[in-house]
Amino acid sequence: MKTVFSIGLFAIVFACAAVSVVPQARVVARKEVKVYFYHDPGEYIELAPVTRSVNAAGPARPAIEALLQGPTAAERRRGFESLASASDFRIGSLKITGGTARINFISTRRWTGWAGDLAPVRFKTAVELTLKQFPTVQRVIVSLNGDEKFYDERGNHVNSESADHDLFGTWQIVSFRFGKGVSVGPGDAKKLLGLKVQLGDTRAQSGSEVCDSPTYTSTRMTANEFSYDFRTSLKSIGIRGNHVDVVNVECGGSDWPVPGATLIKLQDGRMLTIWDGVFFVLKKQRKN
Repeated sequence: MKTVFSIGLFAIVFACAAVSVVPQARVVARKEVKVYFYHDPGEYIELAPVTRSVNAAGPARPAIEALLQGPTAAERRRGFESLASASDFRIGSLKITGGTARINFISTRRWTGWAGDLAPVRFKTAVELTLKQFPTVQRVIVSLNGDEKFYDERGNHVNSESADHDLFGTWQIVSFRFGKGVSVGPGDAKKLLGLKVQLGDTRAQSGSEVCDSPTYTSTRMTANEFSYDFRTSLKSIGIRGNHVDVVNVECGGSDWPVPGATLIKLQDGRMLTIWDGVFFVLKKQRKN
């Protein structure tokens, strides 16, 4: 009897020990995000959002992957449709730095081109709306097979012959302003005070970063367009009126991720540049 009791006790102790070493399943935090699909009527050029549950630690990529996959059967019954060509694309790269999300899509071999004139700009807008919901993203640059000009743009390219030469010269960051969006604090913003930005027709430099083939693209934006692109109002950053001129500086035909690559002209001759959600004031330096 004693032997049986000892064996039974050993079995119970062994079972408890076995249970104690079983690792617990790791709980992955989830969050609800918006994904935009075609829907008529929609909030933006026949676009309207649905929700998806994604990994909270890195929500941007799965949100875009959900956009490419298209609406569910239930959503289709509610009038949602896939974006034209989305099923023929995959994410080639996605990086978020300095408040800017840069995403490049790769098309498959079966893709035969866009279906309709509005398809490319609608796709681009859907990607922008989906990414701009995240607080770390103030600006989105979308490319397809490495081409950022796959859609019709409002901007006019500026070359050395037609450029606004008041833009060229040496500029220095002298102060900063905060809009309504998420940004770094004043302590981090102060680190860029004194930074010099040099702009020329064949060379541009921001701090120690040099571009030997700059391209300047000037766009006149309405107040609503500015608010949509920069997630803050003109009034909140001290600009009066209902339009503003914005200059984007590219290097070698690609985005140039430095302070001074996005320039907002002010009426007093100064400019603003945005970095990490902060609007820095640039003042042109006089020639000696």
